[in-house]
Amino acid sequence: MSKEFIIKNILKEATINKYPYPKTFELLKSNGLLKYHIHFANYYKAVFELDSSTFVENTLEGYVPVKASELFNNAGIQNAIHKHIVEHTDYIDFLHDIAANGATHYKVDIAKRTVTYFNDAEDQHHTEHVPTV
Repeated sequence: MSKEFIIKNILKEATINKYPYPKTFELLKSNGLLKYHIHFANYYKAVFELDSSTFVENTLEGYVPVKASELFNNAGIQNAIHKHIVEHTDYIDFLHDIAANGATHYKVDIAKRTVTYFNDAEDQHHTEHVPTV
């Protein structure tokens, strides 16, 4: 099996079973994912970087284009993250919640254990550290 196939299956299983993000993160890390970038405002595009290759996903089941707020609201993004963790909201709802607070995309750095949410211009951002499992 290719690493791309394994990564896609991890993400699918994590979505279906609503894995806590640290669990998903560790599975992705242990299967060679280095970084990924998800753009979700107006269109969906995910770019995944492995040690020896990169692959792109341009679709997400259930995705409906969402317009991000012009105002970047750090507290609102933190609240959306907290809601997603506590209430196990589905991923699509989470994307809509963070877009409503000005985020258009996010970047995950596996080595740094960070997820950074950005506005479109990337002049505003909010960074979360991923706890260990």
